[in-house]
Amino acid sequence: MLRSLVGSEMCIRDRLRTARLFRTTRFGATSLQWCFSRGSLQMNFTLPVGSTGEVHGPGSLDGHRLESVVEGDAVLWGNNDVQQRVLDSRVGGIQGVTQTSEGVVVQVGSGTYNFTFAY
Repeated sequence: MLRSLVGSEMCIRDRLRTARLFRTTRFGATSLQWCFSRGSLQMNFTLPVGSTGEVHGPGSLDGHRLESVVEGDAVLWGNNDVQQRVLDSRVGGIQGVTQTSEGVVVQVGSGTYNFTFAY
């Protein structure tokens, strides 16, 4: 399993608003780019064939709680005042969506992804 973790919550608190990472692994090229702007964390990344990963969306950023997780056009997780729920985990490449005490974790297979975490 190829696992890339980005401390986005800590970086955003310190006012770092964007970051990029490109790396060649034994599985192939991998990349990650994220940007926090206007209450939205955009995360774009690629995992090479044969690898898996986890995307961790913090439960709160910049004083706001996580409201939704979207990949492309598909809402994967939504938070409303009545219930927090997983909406769709069957989007291509998405292997699962889990809510934790620290936020939302999305398990992914190889591919290219465009996540939006709305706060």
